[in-house]
Amino acid sequence: MVKFLLEHLEKYGCGILDGSCWAVHCEKKIAGVYTRRGWIMVCSNHMNMQDEVNQVVIHELIHAFDDCRAAPMVNWANCPHHACSEIRVGHLSGDCHCKREFLLCQEDSRIVNK
Repeated sequence: MVKFLLEHLEKYGCGILDGSCWAVHCEKKIAGVYTRRGWIMVCSNHMNMQDEVNQVVIHELIHAFDDCRAAPMVNWANCPHHACSEIRVGHLSGDCHCKREFLLCQEDSRIVNK
């Protein structure tokens, strides 16, 4: 999926440059961020499995694609615009896949039981 998204971003003239995906330490409890400068930051201190990192990169690349295709019409400070992109990401990235939700719920219950 990452390769597919990168190829299509490039096709539409919005390629992600080498070195623009960073693992960073985040104070806020977030998984990752896409910036309008084309940077993707993965909050490595909140990741426990490689699958989580992959999912965050896919999630943020879809935001990058939305930004590319809808620019300059998309306004990330406009809540309906941002919400629309989040809904698309949820459907397209697999964030809302029932298997993923089940695994996350299992992990949460193990944490609560500790």
